[in-house]
Amino acid sequence: MTTRSHIVSAAVFLLLFASFSQGAGSTSADCGLQYVGTVLLVRHAEKAKTPADDPTLTPEGKARAKTLAHVCRQAGVQTIYATSYQRTQLTAKPLAAALGLDVNVKKNAKTLLADIKKKPDGQVILVVGHSNTLPEIIKKLGGERVPDLIGYGKLYVLTRMTCSCTDVTHSKVITLKLGFGVPSR
Repeated sequence: MTTRSHIVSAAVFLLLFASFSQGAGSTSADCGLQYVGTVLLVRHAEKAKTPADDPTLTPEGKARAKTLAHVCRQAGVQTIYATSYQRTQLTAKPLAAALGLDVNVKKNAKTLLADIKKKPDGQVILVVGHSNTLPEIIKKLGGERVPDLIGYGKLYVLTRMTCSCTDVTHSKVITLKLGFGVPSR
């Protein structure tokens, strides 16, 4: 990990700790902060116009999928999910190949969420979905409200932390919105 990464990690940790301490009404002496897990969520890359029912990726989409793999390769991803549409699977494929992982196909948000909730603490998960379904998935995972995703190259990072303060445990999801690749629409 680079010095810059350490500084960013330390800053995020301090912000999380401060937000828990203030919300809990307790001091840092009796509060234990614990990382629970991270879910990375991204819309599929640019799709071709045909076939209309299940298009593949355009050359730009293939390049964005490779960029996603580059961006996420060191994130510690252990599980990758995509929908039954090939554009989501093709977006996830370069990262899956680089990490030696399978792309787990889920037909709907309900089964996806159930599967994510069964994962043990500490997991880093990538979800490749669609502009109209990811906002609801983010919301159901406890993230901040996001509008429908227009354009490509937006990566949402949801990190769940818990803080056990004396006899009460608080849970908080921090939502980060990042961009990657060539900006689109």
